Amino acid sequence: MKAAEDPASPGDVDQVRTGSTPCIVVRNSKQSLDGGNNHIILIFVVRGRLTVEQDGRMAILGPGDGTLCVADRPYAVRHESAPDHFAIRLPRTRLSDPCDLRTLTALRFAEAPGVGRLLFAFACDLREHAAAFDNILFERLTEHLAALLETLLSELNNRAVSLSSASQEATIIKAKAVILAHLHDAALTPARVAAVLNLSPRYLNRLFQREGTSVMRYVWDKRLRNAASELVSFTHGDEPVKLIALRNGFKNASHFSTAFRDAFGWSPSDYRDRALAMNGGRQKPST
Repeated sequence: MKAAEDPASPGDVDQVRTGSTPCIVVRNSKQSLDGGNNHIILIFVVRGRLTVEQDGRMAILGPGDGTLCVADRPYAVRHESAPDHFAIRLPRTRLSDPCDLRTLTALRFAEAPGVGRLLFAFACDLREHAAAFDNILFERLTEHLAALLETLLSELNNRAVSLSSASQEATIIKAKAVILAHLHDAALTPARVAAVLNLSPRYLNRLFQREGTSVMRYVWDKRLRNAASELVSFTHGDEPVKLIALRNGFKNASHFSTAFRDAFGWSPSDYRDRALAMNGGRQKPST
């Protein structure tokens, strides 16, 4: 690997021109903890391919693309060919909100295509013409670079939040379908639902908390509502309360009666009698 810091870069922003044969560059945790690492590293690919990994993500970059990593956490750069690429290093304090960027490292700039292309073109021009700028002009241009970067990071963050929200909503829908399919099973637990979806029970409960409930509260609510409907239905209205309770996942009639009274204010039998009296008979199935 060949790398050279651009001597024409004044101030606290560094440009590094690199070219390499295939290799892997790794910054380990010990190096990341060393002093002077409060920097953002922007990596841009002009020709060839390279891969950047950090915070559990991997960005595979081709020509015209870029990504960022931070110097105070481990990262790896894999040169899969002999790419022509360069890096710009700037302090996090250049950003108006110098957060740790943990959710934005190793994301392709091309995922925000409009702003990503602008940032790439601006960085290339800055690299090419840096020697022609005096310190004051270079400082102003690096301020523009930081502003473009912040705009890009905002776009990437919004996209990540949107995708995450849609994914979580889809997961909740799948979880509810699993619950409804196994509502009769008295042994149903959050762990069993989570296992079907290859999730952890803790994560699954966090998703349900977004709707103001938990996995088991949702289960019990569905069981009680199903049982209440069956108590007064044309199909099940003559069935013993115990049979309805067992079919809806309750372990015994006593448990069902207590939970039902807590939810509706009446015992199952009284609920059935009052509903039938008010409706003049059992509900007939709709046609």
